[in-house]
Amino acid sequence: MRVGSQWTYIDMKINQLDPFSEVYGFVAGDEVIKFMALLMSEVIEEAGSQDDFLGHPGRDNFIIITTNEAAPLIRQKIKDRFAEEVQSHYNFIDRQQGFIQAPKAE
Repeated sequence: MRVGSQWTYIDMKINQLDPFSEVYGFVAGDEVIKFMALLMSEVIEEAGSQDDFLGHPGRDNFIIITTNEAAPLIRQKIKDRFAEEVQSHYNFIDRQQGFIQAPKAE
């Protein structure tokens, strides 16, 4: 651990995972969670340090503890890559129209 470093806590959530899982099934939802974990791990390895921490406290929620200096870059890279790469988890028609139609929540 770096002495004197300031740490940042980042809390990230996969938005709209439940509607996605309702349309595509829980297995597809789990694949998106695995995809997110791998993507975050790659970004932290690339832009962070070996002292950084990645955690998964709940279904669509992830946390990162990293240095103040690395936090903005890590956050932006995850956000950008996820927005682009998650599209591969949708079918062609949904990708083309830019949305899915999920059943109404009761």
